[in-house]
Amino acid sequence: MNKRTGKRFITSSGVATSWASNAIAELRQQTASVQTSIYRVKVKGRTVLKRAAWVTPVHVKALFYRDADRGDLCGYQQAGGDALEAAGVVSNDKIIDSWDGSRRLIDRQNPRVEIEVSPM
Repeated sequence: MNKRTGKRFITSSGVATSWASNAIAELRQQTASVQTSIYRVKVKGRTVLKRAAWVTPVHVKALFYRDADRGDLCGYQQAGGDALEAAGVVSNDKIIDSWDGSRRLIDRQNPRVEIEVSPM
């Protein structure tokens, strides 16, 4: 419930929010030494400078290893794209032109996500 307007809205589950914050922190750590480009974006009418490793179209291959057979690949790709954008790996997840080779797999002992980003 929005406290200001009193209207209901849909939000992520606690598990999804926790995964996203952990994924963003891990992505930032792993890409800290990657050269980034500075670009401009409008936020609430203001122009803001941001940094990202990729600002041109990219191909992403993501292997989503889960501890159980649940969820759908589309949802995992959406969460992965959002995490890549929030971490500054891609300037906007709309520059992801291909998810070829992405899979939803099971590894009960070591659930993880392996992501490769390459130019188109």
